[in-house]
Amino acid sequence: MGRRTDYQYNFEDVYGQRWMYDPVPIRPGDGQLNLSDYYDKSILGEETKEDAIEGKMKQLPKCRIMLQTIESGDRVELNIYPWYMNRRDIPRSPSIKESREAQKKLNQKNKQKRLIRLMCCNFHRGDLILTLTYGDHVFPTEEQARKDIRDYVKKLRKERKKAGMTVPLKYIYVTEYVPKGEATAKVRIHHHIIINRMDRDLAETLWKKGRAQAKYAQPDDFELEGFARYISKLSTQKNHHSWAASKNLDKPVVHKSTTLLSRGKFAEIIRSGDGRAELLESLYQGKLKYLDSTVYINQEYGGFYLYSRMRRKESVWDRPEAVEPAKPDCRVYLEYDWNGSFAHGEAVYSILLEAYRKNGTAETRESYGYLKEMTKGKLILTMAKEALGFLNPCCVEFHCAGNVLVDGINGRQFTLRRKDGYRGVKNAGLIEEFMQAAEGFTLAAVNERKNEYSEAMRIQRRERRKELIGGIQK
Repeated sequence: MGRRTDYQYNFEDVYGQRWMYDPVPIRPGDGQLNLSDYYDKSILGEETKEDAIEGKMKQLPKCRIMLQTIESGDRVELNIYPWYMNRRDIPRSPSIKESREAQKKLNQKNKQKRLIRLMCCNFHRGDLILTLTYGDHVFPTEEQARKDIRDYVKKLRKERKKAGMTVPLKYIYVTEYVPKGEATAKVRIHHHIIINRMDRDLAETLWKKGRAQAKYAQPDDFELEGFARYISKLSTQKNHHSWAASKNLDKPVVHKSTTLLSRGKFAEIIRSGDGRAELLESLYQGKLKYLDSTVYINQEYGGFYLYSRMRRKESVWDRPEAVEPAKPDCRVYLEYDWNGSFAHGEAVYSILLEAYRKNGTAETRESYGYLKEMTKGKLILTMAKEALGFLNPCCVEFHCAGNVLVDGINGRQFTLRRKDGYRGVKNAGLIEEFMQAAEGFTLAAVNERKNEYSEAMRIQRRERRKELIGGIQK
């Protein structure tokens, strides 16, 4: 039996016409649109709004309704649209090859969306936004300007480390300019950069090429979307520049469900008008606040696509105002030798705990084990839970390859999934066991492949492998 390929529409290609009953006006001052302006009269009289919606929904071939949720910090986006199980159910239309210019605009728009989501995931109130300009007689080339901003990022990392800051630097920057020969007004080359919180004056003084102006990020209901759109405005128009970011940024979390919404329920949401906010909030047990929405219609095949912006009522950024967490009382190093497939593997693992005495000396303790029929995610969670069992509540810093603990602990994904009741989360039971074991602890995590103990731990695992595997199999 061949592999089934799931298929869905490209929203922006298929749903290109805005639905007339959208409660948000197309332009300020337009107000609600009149039905008679858009629908012809039939022999039975004027077509009602409900009839129009039901008619368009009935045109759909057999399908489910996809509810896609994109979580970026406190910002939550919803995409609701028809989803088809196989290609035989899909209405066909003549293929239209997009022009090069149209494809370029679509690519730039998608890059801007990604920038907005990354910024909302990683930056919030208290982080720093800097504008870096050059002196009056300094006219760097594009290549030199990009080198300057990379050198500035290196200085930021160095100064944070010198100040004893353990939280890694996160940043997103844009180098903005308009090249010679463009019809638009010339824009002198400069940089916009947002970084996680640190000393404001220090960040300004590290820029030696001209003037640096720093301010604190001030998100609104839409988080930092306004700033993200501002710094990428020329990118969407002319593609003169693009943004760059650190590799340690947290990524948006995407959930998909084809069972939460029926076609009838979706039709009810479309025709609800001003009552749409209440219906959409009820899908998430009142944990989200409705902000706005836009509805598009596919005139040829029927059906709707709804895009909505919402935000969390309980912020994920509720955290102490301290710039840096306390120095860890114990560092935990997790390493393993993996054998097998990604989904069904086995591993001999080692745990090393490095605790600090009051006089500053370090004391280590090691533990070894063997697990089979594991995924790597399950393995890391099991090792982390076992490590906490050796300790009394204190400040612990995990060191392990991969982002399972980094995203779960530093990115607060474990906490958020727990509040949501682990809806659609893999390894939910194991995460809950880890969270229970972590009660009373202050946790942090570092993505690290090698450390000063790695070689000695690897040799010990190799020597104990037969003993560990044999003991389990007996």
